Amino acid sequence: MKKILVALITLGLLLAPISAVQAQSTVRISLDIAPDPVYVNADDNIVLYHGWGACTRGLVQAYLSAVHTEMSFDEKPLYIADGRDQYWGSITKMPDGYWVPSCIAGNQKTSSAVYWEYPLGVLSAGEYEVYYTQYLDHPVIDGADYDGDGSLDRWAGVLVERSFTIIVSE
Repeated sequence: MKKILVALITLGLLLAPISAVQAQSTVRISLDIAPDPVYVNADDNIVLYHGWGACTRGLVQAYLSAVHTEMSFDEKPLYIADGRDQYWGSITKMPDGYWVPSCIAGNQKTSSAVYWEYPLGVLSAGEYEVYYTQYLDHPVIDGADYDGDGSLDRWAGVLVERSFTIIVSE
């Protein structure tokens, strides 16, 4: 009986951290289009992200060779990286038809994307300022024609530069 009681107590202690983690939700905040301010709870696990899509896998790889991300948090530099850092995920095939209407490169039926995700973690209650810039050190194309002129659109220089506030409530 004593062994069973010890086993149950041990099992309970092992499962307690798992249930605490499950109670925590992950909030993904897009650095490109997040509203200002962004409201989250004090127990939310925060992940900052941005991504890039293109009409072919090779065009996504070309983007990764050119992109740089800079971020600061409450006026302190947090991150400066290129397209080869550890926060980039794998290039993935997007569902058929995703971004495809504008594609004039590739097979015009599929597209690919990649996402950069930075785990900010759990923040205590308060207001936090995020500064973010994404720029290219050389021009790239994504294989699309968004302006309808029949030519591939070129992307160069600063793609996004913005600040926004994260408000964490108890």
